[in-house]
Amino acid sequence: MIEFKEQMKGISAIKKVISSLIGEHEAYQGAMEDLPVSAEVNGKLIIDREIIKCQFTIHHNNAVVHIMWEDYGYKAYKALGLFGTMNTDWQYFRTISDSALEIKDKDGKYKIKINYAS
Repeated sequence: MIEFKEQMKGISAIKKVISSLIGEHEAYQGAMEDLPVSAEVNGKLIIDREIIKCQFTIHHNNAVVHIMWEDYGYKAYKALGLFGTMNTDWQYFRTISDSALEIKDKDGKYKIKINYAS
């Protein structure tokens, strides 16, 4: 499990994404959008800015991002080393400038970048 301080940073990052997508006062409703997604596994870029539906949700004690890989042609996304559901209990989340969310796993095996603002 990720350290509490890092979990709070992650929740804040996801709140920033949701606020950017649907409005600051709506952040606790969640958001779902088709967004450019990039994924790097073991240092190799395997997906580069492909449009994929992403869902962002904040719960009372964590935040969750779902990436709908299967719906966009990646039926074997797990074999690629990716996850469909990531949350602030197990992954690191941070915003990169005001336009992208970066998700990293604890072991540094994968990194996902979701561009949420143009």
